[in-house]
Amino acid sequence: VASSIDDGPSGPTQAICRDRLMKFTSNAWRGDGFAAVYSRICRMNHSCSPNVQVELSKPTASVKATTTIPKGTELHPSYVEAAILANNVWNRRAYISGIWGFTCDCKRCQ
Repeated sequence: VASSIDDGPSGPTQAICRDRLMKFTSNAWRGDGFAAVYSRICRMNHSCSPNVQVELSKPTASVKATTTIPKGTELHPSYVEAAILANNVWNRRAYISGIWGFTCDCKRCQ
């Protein structure tokens, strides 16, 4: 039985590794010298008008409200630092797309 490791540079093993790496990088929060996937925090969608702030530390992270949040409102952190949020919509979108791989369509960017 041939091993999938022998499939060459475009074989199934590389495709699986690429898929898992993309899932990690698109869900990982980046801290000072580390990246981690936090099971609940990684499910929160980005906003350029965040209502929460994510504070990272190894091996945990915490979420803190930055404003009063009505019951039932979705929690939205920003995936980028404040300096990026200060830019216009086109620069924010370009940056977020380049780093995170999506075009921001939050209320502020619409």
